[in-house]
Amino acid sequence: MTPLINALACLLALLPASFLWTSPRSIARYGISQALILLCFMLFTFFTGDMEDPMMEFYPLKMWAFCLCVSTLTLTKKRTFFMTLAQGLWFWIVFFGSLSLAYRGEPVNNLSMILLFFGMIGVQFFKQNPKEISLGILIYWVGIWMLF
Repeated sequence: MTPLINALACLLALLPASFLWTSPRSIARYGISQALILLCFMLFTFFTGDMEDPMMEFYPLKMWAFCLCVSTLTLTKKRTFFMTLAQGLWFWIVFFGSLSLAYRGEPVNNLSMILLFFGMIGVQFFKQNPKEISLGILIYWVGIWMLF
């Protein structure tokens, strides 16, 4: 992916994050909205990405995990728990995607996994005041997305 397309993917992942958990809905509506968001990410990857690149197999899942991470910033209750859970999902996707790439002999960048792991631990230190560090966490996640 070119840096421009990667930046567009970041912006596309940020769009639904702001209204993902705003109004109370049934679990079925949450599931349908998540499926539609993931479908949108898949279509974006299909039309803009190089399908010969093995990295594109889990790119929509990375976009979805990034969107979930950013959406936790709008929560009011159990915010730290869900931030950790969303970063854990992103870590899990990157770990197993990288494992799949390594199995095929492709080069793997482990730095994003290390940064996500330390991000999961770092959020725990801010349990008392997570609202004050929301911008810092958002910049941290966007940095991980754009650089790795």
